Amino acid sequence: MKKNLFFSFLFLFICICIPICAFAEDEDIEEEIGNNVRLGPVTVSVLSISDYKEKVGLFLKHLDRQYDGVPQNYYAVELFVLNTSRDNYEYSPYQFSIIDSEENEYQWCISTKEPKFEGKILKPGMAGRGFLVFGVPKTVTPTHVVFDPGYVYDGRAKFMVKDISPAK
Repeated sequence: MKKNLFFSFLFLFICICIPICAFAEDEDIEEEIGNNVRLGPVTVSVLSISDYKEKVGLFLKHLDRQYDGVPQNYYAVELFVLNTSRDNYEYSPYQFSIIDSEENEYQWCISTKEPKFEGKILKPGMAGRGFLVFGVPKTVTPTHVVFDPGYVYDGRAKFMVKDISPAK
């Protein structure tokens, strides 16, 4: 009798919990710029965001072509990634984007902003830091800088963009 009751509860648990887990959405973590977010094996932060003007301008021209001549605003985003795991962690600039209020995504572009935020493998306890420059059409207001670690962790870190300081 006890075995049948146990298996009945187990069956009921499996029928209810597994579908709930399978259809649960990945939750985004929203944070202020300057604060840290831990996602799986890494801690990530957007340290700053500001308008950016390229001194030479040639490096940003390819992005203007991508948007068929639509005028762009460029933003320099200073990023920080810390490996908090016991294993090596490989990060990439492709894990970062800027989005607007409708979740349209805008990617980074090649620039001369130093230090550059380039992908690399971090050993446990090591950190990476640098700038990515993003191009966004002038008609768009960015709302968040997003870190999406992909298969490493379900969910994303979204850093709220409030005021962007003027270009220097």
